[in-house]
Amino acid sequence: MDRKKSNELVLKEANLERSLIKTIRQRQLQILGHICRRKGLEHLAVTGKIEGKRIRDIDECRGSQFYSCPENSTCVNTQGNYTCDCLLGYAKDSQNVVCIDIDECRGSQFYSCPENSMCVNTQGNYTCDCVLGYAKDSQNVVCIDVDECTDPASFSCPANSTCANHEGGYTCDCEAGYVKQNNLCVDLVLCEGQTCPAYSTCAVDGDGTSSCVCQNGYTLQNDTCEG
Repeated sequence: MDRKKSNELVLKEANLERSLIKTIRQRQLQILGHICRRKGLEHLAVTGKIEGKRIRDIDECRGSQFYSCPENSTCVNTQGNYTCDCLLGYAKDSQNVVCIDIDECRGSQFYSCPENSMCVNTQGNYTCDCVLGYAKDSQNVVCIDVDECTDPASFSCPANSTCANHEGGYTCDCEAGYVKQNNLCVDLVLCEGQTCPAYSTCAVDGDGTSSCVCQNGYTLQNDTCEG
């Protein structure tokens, strides 16, 4: 009788020990699972055992509800976490908080533009705009000279002159028998010996005579050009 009671007591103690071990393991699994979740890891439980336990990274970047990144950045998943990497053309500010535009035009080492163009900074990028007198070619790659003389709306020349195109611009060349004076082409023969007041030049009139014409911004008053 005493032996039977003794066996029952041993069995009871053994069952209590197994129950206690099971409880401890379950608690360990709960703690491990909590730690894993806090670190962005999702555990795959192997029932009743810690040994052989596997953890799988949670991809926070799979949905915007799982991460928070500033404007002009993208979510990049990492083991147990994620980072917010700035998009191309942007960089973190001095506080490493937000992504701000990079001014590529601040130095030639940061951009590549063809000849006869200039760098123009834009949000997250830059463009290469042709300088005055040039335009992009048909492939929109390089800047080529614009022949202003082929379009009357693109040039302005005085009477008795012709438009002459050159790289990046044009000139107004006086016709034979005329010379340039104050941006006008005057007849040397008709104006020869004629004296004109200050701020004026000799010009040939439509009737074949010559007269003194005041420069732009001046008007003829009592044989003088007043500004």
